[in-house]
This record gives sequence, structure tokens and C-alpha cells, in this order.
Amino acid sequence: PDASTIAGGLPFGGASNLLANGGLTVTGGTTLGTGAVTVRSTNRNISLNGGIDGAQALTVNAGTAAVQLGAAGANTALTALNITGGTIAAGDVRTTGAQNYTGATTATGTLQGTGIAVNGALTTGAATVLNAGTGTLALNGTTSAGANALTLIGDEIDLNGAVSGTGALSISTATSNRAMVLGGGANTAGSLSLTATDLARLPANLASLALGNVATGSITLAGNVALGTTALSLTSAGPIIQTGGGLTSGALSLGTPAFVALGSATNAFGTVTLNAAPASLSLTNTRDIVQGNAWLLGTADLTLNAGTNDIQLDQTGNTFGNVRLTGRNAVVKENAALALYNTTLSGTLAATSTGGISLNAATSVGGTAALTANGAITQANTAKLTVGGDLSITTTHNAGDVAIDNRGAAGTLLGETLIGGDYDLVATGQTVNQAPGTAVKVAGAFTPSGASVNLGNTGNLFGSLSISGATGTTVVKQNGVITLADRIETGNLTVISEASSAAFGSAPIAGTAVQLTGAQNAIAGRISVNTTAPAIVSGGADVQTGIVQAAGTVLKVAGGASFTATAWTAGTLG
Repeated sequence: PDASTIAGGLPFGGASNLLANGGLTVTGGTTLGTGAVTVRSTNRNISLNGGIDGAQALTVNAGTAAVQLGAAGANTALTALNITGGTIAAGDVRTTGAQNYTGATTATGTLQGTGIAVNGALTTGAATVLNAGTGTLALNGTTSAGANALTLIGDEIDLNGAVSGTGALSISTATSNRAMVLGGGANTAGSLSLTATDLARLPANLASLALGNVATGSITLAGNVALGTTALSLTSAGPIIQTGGGLTSGALSLGTPAFVALGSATNAFGTVTLNAAPASLSLTNTRDIVQGNAWLLGTADLTLNAGTNDIQLDQTGNTFGNVRLTGRNAVVKENAALALYNTTLSGTLAATSTGGISLNAATSVGGTAALTANGAITQANTAKLTVGGDLSITTTHNAGDVAIDNRGAAGTLLGETLIGGDYDLVATGQTVNQAPGTAVKVAGAFTPSGASVNLGNTGNLFGSLSISGATGTTVVKQNGVITLADRIETGNLTVISEASSAAFGSAPIAGTAVQLTGAQNAIAGRISVNTTAPAIVSGGADVQTGIVQAAGTVLKVAGGASFTATAWTAGTLG
């Protein structure tokens, strides 16, 4: 029989069963009245292109022939849709109930219903959305998306065939607060479960994969989630956690107001971007941990473990709560006060804060450490600082007093130092030396303690100097006149007054700049400190040199004593 063509609309007043043995083409609108409608043919093409509306169920069965469906439910949603054909082409379809497509299906728009099943190969001809609502989205054949974006929505999604594509893939829940479980061995009741089998059917060359949305209850990684280099986004209203397996992906984006805990020792993800501020953030990675944007955590705690790799928190605007770091080299910048806890780094640490820096638990750095702050750098009791290399400290706020306890080290080596107030250095029982070519300049009182103290470099400048605990050789070399206070030397004493006119131009600056006295720290390399300080001025070509003893003081030297005042045009004292 010949095919039938209806140029106008095709209204169904009630329940109908239309047999078009020669096939059927409807170019006008199709209206479903008061009952279910079936349109069928004997292996002949059926084309309903003019739009279909009506709150009724529609069944179209072309046997092995083609079915072409234009927009359906645009004005009034169908209650259900069942399509069977050798090939099926569907545009935008909206139903209140289930949709079933049996045959090789091409989708070019949005399929929205309560439950969607595609029983055959699915191909997308454009950006496509499959929204099964509170039902199950079952893709029972292969899915080929090409470079098109593909969005899958449902309270359960089953991928029963391989998925291919190079575009963006988004998978999320429909019901608010419904959880997602990833990588498990079987579906988890009450959740959208993408099992290990489902995930294995995803392509390795997607442009990106987005899982969850702002209404998703929580996301649990229950097993391996191996995505190669695909960029991954996890978004939920609840926690994002790992209970098993490891995560492998490219760039990782996280968005939740709840806590994030991805602690697997086998994780291997790329740059991390935060799309929301979590209640806390804990990440373990076998790659470098690198920021994709500024992390605005506020007071939320941050725990990062990069193993033998680096941590780079170098974005302008970062804010964190308590910070705990494990890794090799770490760069930390915070646009607020930085609070360090339990930090272990085999390499280096560079920490910068627009406020202060506080060490609140043991901090161990195998290489060099640099602390730079616009506030005080302080240490809690028992929060020992161990540095295998050099320690550089810089503060820029209006305070100049420094106190450092380095009794846990084998010796203390001073680097280039400029301190605007007093400097109390505790190195009891150790040798205190200056690194070659460096000078120690202290506007206030410099009070080092050590078994042997050698301050013999050129360019030293002290407001006053008081050495305690020395049992070996003490060497003091300083610009201008040196005034000795009470001194009891059980070893040797050498004092040299240099001919230099340099002097601090104003009074010392009081206030805590650095306080690292909460524990017997162990800083193996040179200690260099720079605080806000009065300007150093020159008195001109003539300078007086000399060594004098303050009135009412006592000087006792058990070993040899040597006093040298460099001759200069302004004369000498002492």
C-alpha cells in the first residue's frame, strides 16, 4: 500500500488505534484527546513532524522501519511515550510519565519524563539532555555523542553500553538531597549510583565530566573513579567524600558548602578549583596540589597531603582556617592571618601572609623556610619548628622586637639581620656564629646566649649588647663606640670597635615582631630576620671609636682578653 500523507493536523478525539500499513507522514499538529493513542505500520516509515500535544499516552510502532518525531509535549505534556522502529529520530519530547525508545535512536534536543529507556544505540545530533526525573535513565545500548554536549539527569542512571564522545558530559540527580555514589560494586539504595561498571563505560577523551548539582545531597566515591586526564567537576549540597578506591582525573573542580574529604593515598588529580567555600577541605594527592583559583575558605580548615610532591597555594586572595600540610615544597599565600598546624615538608616552605603567621603545632621543613608577614610571627608552646636549611623571616608591621629559641639545633648561624627593636636569641650550650659576609644590626638590645659567641663580622651595629652563657670564645665587632655591660666570661673575650659612622637614626621600635620561643627549635642553617627598623644614618667622615665599661658594671674574663679600638680621625674612647 502507498504511504499516507496528512498535510494538516491529525486530531484524536479519544482512544485510538491507527494502522497505516503503507506508512504515515503528518506535517501538521497531532492532538491527543481523551484516551491512549497507537499509531502503527507494517515495517513502513512513520513521521509525526508537526508537533504532538495532549495529556495522553502515545505508542508509535513502525516495526523495522523509521520513526521520525518532531516536538512532543511542548504545550501539554504527554503522559507516556513508547516508540519502536528500526531507526528513531526524536526532537524535544516532554512527558509526565515514562518514555521508551526501542531501536537505534538519534536525539537532537531534550527528552524529559519520569523514567527514560533507550533500548538500542543512541546517537546525539546536537547538544542533548536526557532527563528521567525521579525515574531511572537506562541507556541499554551504546551512546555516541560525538563532540556534542550530553546531559543525563535521573534519580538512577544505568549505562548498559559503552559511551563515546569528546564533548562535555554532565550527570546529576533530579530529586533534591538525593545522594550520588560513584565506583561501587552495585547500586546503593536511595542514591544515584554510578557503579564501577557504569564508570568503565565512559570515554577517556571527554572534554569534561560534571557530576552532581547544587541540589545533590552528597557525593561518595566508594571505589576507583578512573577518568584519565578528563577534567572533573563534583558539585553537591552535602559532603564530598571518599570511602574506597582512588580518584584519577585531570583538573578537579569542587563545589559544596559542606566538607570535602578526598583522602585516598592513590588519588591522582590535576589543578583544583573551588566553586564554593566548603566547611573544610582535606585532599590527598600523588601529584602536585595546585590551585586553579583563589580558595576563599574563610575560617574553614585546610589539610593537604601531596606525599613526595609539591603544594602550591599561590593565588592572590586565598583565605584559610587552620592549615596542615604534608609534601615536598610548599608555597602558601594568605590574604589574612596564616595559622599553621602539623606541617611536614621534605623540601622548602615559603609562607606569606597579609596578617600574622602563627605556628600552632610542630612544623618540620627539610630545606629552607621563608616566613613573610604583615603582622607578628608567633609560636605556640610545644609547636617546635625544625628547619634543615636556612630560615628567613620578614615582618613589615610597626613592631621590632624579636625573640628566638634555637636550643634544639647543633649550633646557631646568623644571617643578614636588621631588627628595629630588641633581639633575644636563646642558643644555650651552642656555638653562635655569623655567616660570612653578613651583618647583624639591632636597634635595641641584642641578648644572645651560647657556649661560644662570635659576632666578628664587619658592619655589625647594636643599640646594646649583652651575652650570657659563654664558656668558650666570645668575639664582638661593632661600629663605633662599644659600651660593655656586666660580663662574666669563662672563656676568652675579643672586642673590636670599628671605624664607621653608621648609626640608627631614631629610637628602637617596640612591639612583638617575631616570637619563636614556644619550643626548643632546631634551625640548622642561617637565621636571617628583617623587621621594621629605624633608618640607619651616617654621621659623616669623622667617627669616634672606643671600648668603655658602663658605670657600676663588672667585667670578668677567665681566659684571654683582647680589646681593639680602630684609630680614626675623631679619636678614641676607652
